Amino acid sequence: MPAPWTTEEVKKLATAVYQRRVPVCPRCSNPIRGEFIPSARRTEPVDLSCDLCGLEAQYDPIDLENQDLQWTAQEKRTLARQYTLQRRSIPCPKDGAYLVCMPSRENEDFFKLHCPHCGRHLISTEVT
Repeated sequence: MPAPWTTEEVKKLATAVYQRRVPVCPRCSNPIRGEFIPSARRTEPVDLSCDLCGLEAQYDPIDLENQDLQWTAQEKRTLARQYTLQRRSIPCPKDGAYLVCMPSRENEDFFKLHCPHCGRHLISTEVT
């Protein structure tokens, strides 16, 4: 079995998953399966595995979430406007991960967005 992935390689592979790109194994160049691990947090861990060389790893961005990172007021306004116009997932301006969008069923003007990678988030009613 090849040498395990380094911490930096795991981070790059997970980043590709968050950005909806296909990660490629740095050892054998095979596409890697990256699956989100369900959690009740803003950030979502990722399970990574290579079917060809058998390497596996998990990436958990809890340290980023614990930093309570924030978008700037301008970034929040831009994201709210983009979501209002598109009504679909949009990328995080900080790390390119696609945001999780949670619209309200009762009020189309109310929604929440959060980044599953860095944990940044917004609530539409808080954007000025």
